[in-house]
Amino acid sequence: MALNLALFIALVVLQVLDYYTTTTILTLGGEELNPVMRWLMQRVGVEEALVVKGGFVILIGGAFYDNIAMLGVLVAACVVVVAFNFRSMPK
Repeated sequence: MALNLALFIALVVLQVLDYYTTTTILTLGGEELNPVMRWLMQRVGVEEALVVKGGFVILIGGAFYDNIAMLGVLVAACVVVVAFNFRSMPK
């Protein structure tokens, strides 16, 4: 169960990092590449869309808390997104 908790905490931290990197990229003139998120951001606002998405991802993580394989896959997918965002940030 300790690994489940560590993965869940990592998931929460990754959502914070995704929020930070995405807002930084957009502030510096970048664009959202995910068409679903771009659509949502245009409808409700950038910060609001990111909070809703982050909350949804954390909720899914909570639903899969006892399934370490699914929780691990979710964390791995979020690592890829955040790593891509960091690579996309202007130097």
